[in-house]
Amino acid sequence: LKIREDQADVILTGTVKRLYGAQDGLYSGEVLVKRVIKGDYIKSGESLIVEGFGNPDICDSNGKIKDSKIFLLSQLQTGRFRLNSSMVQMNTANLEKITATVKGVPYRRRSPIAEEPCEKKFCKFHGDCFEENRRASCRCATNCKEHYNPVCGSDGLTYNTECQLRVESCRKKKKLYVRHEGLCLRTE
Repeated sequence: LKIREDQADVILTGTVKRLYGAQDGLYSGEVLVKRVIKGDYIKSGESLIVEGFGNPDICDSNGKIKDSKIFLLSQLQTGRFRLNSSMVQMNTANLEKITATVKGVPYRRRSPIAEEPCEKKFCKFHGDCFEENRRASCRCATNCKEHYNPVCGSDGLTYNTECQLRVESCRKKKKLYVRHEGLCLRTE
């Protein structure tokens, strides 16, 4: 990757907006620039014509409309650009690696973010997840604000607030949802 970055005149993130006719299997496209990593003379929001899509000598060169990738490009004398290597999948790690290389600083992998216990816990029936001693558990809410804002529940009953509907759903372990705001009609 370092060699390909050094050879590239321009490195940017962008989205393929249009693709143009193929010649010997190669085709060109219009790429909308999102972020410029190398090549300060190019501006974000600008559109560039990029040649070399579909090149069999480059592994990932088959661009599709709406593809958002990291592009490593060579500038041609015509003012257009050409892919000089595979388009790179856009993710945080790849962006940080390329940015570090371009700036000439060592890349340091981020330490993993610890998962919180409630991130993996799903609480049925509108239950709330609580964490104790790094363990997740579900509980029903115990109090709701006292303002009156009635909702009609899927069970045909009127609840003073949506919060009270959720508390009843949890307490009775019954699937309830808001059918509509306001009082339930007798026919519901």
